[in-house]
Amino acid sequence: MSAHNHSSQNPVTCILTGIPGLEESHIWISIPFCSVYVVVVLGNGLVEALLHLDDKQDDAMYLFLCLLALADLMLSTTTVPKMLVIF
Repeated sequence: MSAHNHSSQNPVTCILTGIPGLEESHIWISIPFCSVYVVVVLGNGLVEALLHLDDKQDDAMYLFLCLLALADLMLSTTTVPKMLVIF
C-alpha cells in the first residue's frame, strides 16, 4: 500500500460542456430551462414584493416565507444562467 496520495499531485477538473451527442439540440433544451427560470424569478420577486409592501405581515411565518423565496431566488440565479451559458 502506497503512503503517498497521487491524486493531489494531478488534480482532475471536470468541466461540463453540454450533453454529448446532442449539440444540435442544445437550443431546444435551453428553452424550457430559460422559461422556468423566468417564472421562478417573477414568482419569487412577486412574493418578496407582496411581503414587503404589507405592513401587517410581521409574523415569523411571513419572515420564513420571505427567506425561502429569497433562498430560491438566489439558488436559481446562480445555477440556471451558468447552465444556459453551457447550452
